[in-house]
Amino acid sequence: MGKSEAMERLECLHEDFKSLQEELPDRMEDVETQSQEGEVKDEYIEILSEFTAIIEVAEEEKAEDLEAIIQKADDIFSEAIAFADANDNDHSAIQLFYAMHSFAHNDETRPLLCHERKENTVSHYFSNSVMKDFFSFFQIDPERIAEAKKKFRLPPSWKTTLRPHPRSNPCARFTDKVVETSLPGNVPRANFVFQARCEVQPTDINQPSGVCISNDGKGFVTSTFGGWKRRDPYIRYHSFVGGRGTFSVGLGNLTETCFDHDKFLIAAGDWDRIKTYIRRGEEDKAKMRPLHTMASKDYTGAMSFLPNNRLARCGKGQLAIWNLDDLPTHGPSGKDIIGSGIDEDDLNTWRMTEDVERSSGSQHHTTQPLAWTDHIIKKWHPHPSQTNVMLCASDPKDSKQYRCHAIDIENEGKIVARYLGIGGAVDSFATSRGDPNVFAVSSDDGYTRLYDTRRPLPVVTIKAPEVDSMRTAALCHPDGHPFLFIGSDKEECIRLWDLRARIPVYELATGNNSVVAMTWNDEANELYAITEWVYSDRHEGPDGYRVGKVPPPQSNTEGDNEDDDMEDEEEDEEEDPDPYNKWVKDEWERMWPARAFHAENYFGHTFDMGCHAVLRYRFTENPDPQALPAW
Repeated sequence: MGKSEAMERLECLHEDFKSLQEELPDRMEDVETQSQEGEVKDEYIEILSEFTAIIEVAEEEKAEDLEAIIQKADDIFSEAIAFADANDNDHSAIQLFYAMHSFAHNDETRPLLCHERKENTVSHYFSNSVMKDFFSFFQIDPERIAEAKKKFRLPPSWKTTLRPHPRSNPCARFTDKVVETSLPGNVPRANFVFQARCEVQPTDINQPSGVCISNDGKGFVTSTFGGWKRRDPYIRYHSFVGGRGTFSVGLGNLTETCFDHDKFLIAAGDWDRIKTYIRRGEEDKAKMRPLHTMASKDYTGAMSFLPNNRLARCGKGQLAIWNLDDLPTHGPSGKDIIGSGIDEDDLNTWRMTEDVERSSGSQHHTTQPLAWTDHIIKKWHPHPSQTNVMLCASDPKDSKQYRCHAIDIENEGKIVARYLGIGGAVDSFATSRGDPNVFAVSSDDGYTRLYDTRRPLPVVTIKAPEVDSMRTAALCHPDGHPFLFIGSDKEECIRLWDLRARIPVYELATGNNSVVAMTWNDEANELYAITEWVYSDRHEGPDGYRVGKVPPPQSNTEGDNEDDDMEDEEEDEEEDPDPYNKWVKDEWERMWPARAFHAENYFGHTFDMGCHAVLRYRFTENPDPQALPAW
């Protein structure tokens, strides 16, 4: 089989691209203005976009060597992202992008979507943090500062915004786009979501670091850290059909988890071992008991339960697999040692050594080769429709590889599909039972991309309004209507997108917490958001707060305009020269993070979580209007 025209074009363009890469170090040294730097970036992105155009043509023409074209493009993109990564301290990178611009979208058929802010509108964070720091650092003349501030405004108050339904939750701030679309009346569950008819219930947790959703979608577990300086690992488990709680993990650290909801078996891993815990006892008094310990020193990547009661963990180039039915257990007491004991000096941990269980653990029974021979799977997620296939993302910190593949872990770890166009490290995957051919990927380049499992390029790309990591997403199809919830680090809210209309619908308040992960409960029409309180010190005390400005009672309908410009915002602050002196118990409910992304009047219900929390948004026909978080 000879080369197709598309392959020849790809190879020719690759030569041009390599020539550009050779020139870039010298060109970057000659850059003197932001405009010149922007021209260099645009040229780099333009060539990457040309590669995606070649792939599209090859797909349309059904080129015989399409698989080879996709594989070569995959290699080119991975190397191109690593080459231009400004976050890489290696001298081989030219440090062109801190966040790679989107290059795999097509304005006509595979659009790039973004909820842009109105002109001259800035966030509370930009006003009270970025601009203040900038003016202070450069010692700018006060008159020039006052003149500059006149050009910018904070977003208008929540009460000036639209609400599509009288029962829409005041924690939701709708965009102007909702005027342009509506859903039919025969999809009530979808309308509850679209109209934000929901109750919001918070639950306090320890500091979260990661989340794993059970394969059947009936629950999730959260890796958390508490205790002295957050050194002690805990797991918070939550079942949608009953049962939730927190238990301590007898490991030196906690880096990976997985959850078999059917058996209610939870696996937790650190750098050296894996421990499993199983629920025992009556449901209202059930506790998680230690069951197995496994040695996994050379296997530190993602974990998953497999059919036939097996557990797999990723290493470089292969999986280690344990047959759980054949493993020794910790006995009825949960305290029997498995394997040889570990000496205190050999423990790899920051926590108190007496809290670490000492079993060395059982060795794996078999290994399974992977097509990824040079890098470790950082994140993986079950394919929405293919058994034994996992959606896998590489760890660029380990190998400088930027890959997203579907891998058949039961068939010699073969790559069955490649997904291109992700410009950074993958933070999370999301799938939905409502569509077996779609998944979403959130990454640290500031984008969430929606893929058709049968195609290599994203069908929709969504950009964060700020330069921010798209940390997590939740995909759902109530009544068959496609929605995508997106959470990010800096914005401290959750944004809903209507994928059919391709519009941003609203933002959901998180009480100034950063969103770590999200999951959707299909049966109950609920969104769960695992959030982190970022305005705390290492002892879990508040850090960087000011006296809050409580807005007047909000109305369910549109209200009068408020004067929200930045000058008034700062004048209010100057009335109290030392607001931190008022940090006393009876004023706790009136405090607000000085660097919060939103001002107090951005949402209709004002609250600051003041702790790490799981937020449940329950979408229903008649939500309780009092079901709101306290401030």
